Amino acid sequence: MDTSKLVVVASDGENYGSTTFWEGTGASVQASEANKGLLPDGIPAPSAPSPVAALQRAMSGLAGVRNNHEVGLSRPYGKTRAHGKRALVVERSDESGLTHSTSFLAETVRIEGVGDAEATYELKIHGATPEQEAGLRAAYERALGQLEPTDLASWLVKEVVPVLDGVSLRKHGGFYYIPPQAQPRLAAVKAFIRATFVGAVVHSLPTVRSEEAVAAVTSAIVQEIQDLCLDFAEKSADGKYGKRALKARELDLENAKAKLARYEALLGAALPQVHEQIEEVTGAICAAQLAEMATAAE
Repeated sequence: MDTSKLVVVASDGENYGSTTFWEGTGASVQASEANKGLLPDGIPAPSAPSPVAALQRAMSGLAGVRNNHEVGLSRPYGKTRAHGKRALVVERSDESGLTHSTSFLAETVRIEGVGDAEATYELKIHGATPEQEAGLRAAYERALGQLEPTDLASWLVKEVVPVLDGVSLRKHGGFYYIPPQAQPRLAAVKAFIRATFVGAVVHSLPTVRSEEAVAAVTSAIVQEIQDLCLDFAEKSADGKYGKRALKARELDLENAKAKLARYEALLGAALPQVHEQIEEVTGAICAAQLAEMATAAE
């Protein structure tokens, strides 16, 4: 889709929504200093990083150039990156090439709590000198309460755009269409960002109703729901969803159907083929739920 054809200059004063994007990621801030009162209801404030992310950031901060022939590298170890295990690896270069040795290991260990919100973690460090351990613990504690520029971008994409009923105008993001009814809440989000992330700017360019604009937004909502349906269908067929996940996907499809209806009303166009896709995947989810129930009853 060629988003350059989307008209973003107001002409008749009507509110047709906006094309929204952001630039400048701002400086790091303490999560506790964010003025959450500026946010409208339904939009959560950016969350402080998880212990896993905090450890990764702390380790990355300790890594870097040691001298002309030695570099510290932060690397994951264990089964997956999500396990919260990092190694500080020393890379040395000489005439024979590159060699690597592990300086020390660190991991976040879950010690109590059932859900993620209730869980608490302990930082365990193995093989570090007292100076290295003290430096890592201090960096880890700072990272736990600090919002980085990447947190702002992630929050906007994952939390704000969906709540504002927006759609991405490009497959890999960057430019988003926000419909008319969400403009007051978007304005509140922009005020929050100005007050919290110095240097970050969210631009909202008023959209004019034109053939190009309607085509771009139609393509965006169709692409979003088709991608959702394809992902759900593949994972359902592969048996990757359990009982709770299937129920959650069923709700996601209901929300997608409602969002599609809102965009059909906004665009003045019916999209029956997309409704058919939603119904097909809903049927597959229902079949998977019946199979799950049958398996549990055996």
